[in-house]
Amino acid sequence: MSLSPAQIRRFWQAFRPAWNAHAGRSSLDPSDRAAAESWRHAVTAEECNGITSVRCLGNDDFDAIMLRFAIEAGDEPAIAYWAPAAERRLRHLLRRKLAALDRIDPARRHGPAYLAGILRQSNLLSPHATLDDLPADHLRTALQFLDTHLRRLRSRPPAALLEDAPF
Repeated sequence: MSLSPAQIRRFWQAFRPAWNAHAGRSSLDPSDRAAAESWRHAVTAEECNGITSVRCLGNDDFDAIMLRFAIEAGDEPAIAYWAPAAERRLRHLLRRKLAALDRIDPARRHGPAYLAGILRQSNLLSPHATLDDLPADHLRTALQFLDTHLRRLRSRPPAALLEDAPF
């Protein structure tokens, strides 16, 4: 998966202040393009499992590098935004999967309570916790649960869905 043009623009907008801050701390010339490129490749490889090209980054890599740039630049609002980015992205994907379930199986409600019930049965969510309390790993597992359920429903013939309907 590659980044969108908007994400690539954000990458470059975050890179410049991070590089300037790093160069200032390291007594490097901020206008030295070769040093900037070398540092960018090193930091990207560090944060993104060896990937150095912006065009080859995925969404999780993008979140990680944006957080690193925010930390390097000392940009506290950006740090606060990017630190929970993976969880925010996964929650968005979960909402989309729940909406898809509602469209395919309108006889049941597939909201946050439905997902919380599945996660409690799987011992991934304690009785008094909410979905907002879940770490990214648990959210990824929940996404896999919903994706599997969606694929099962999509593979069933339409008549099979009507047989399960409560009307």
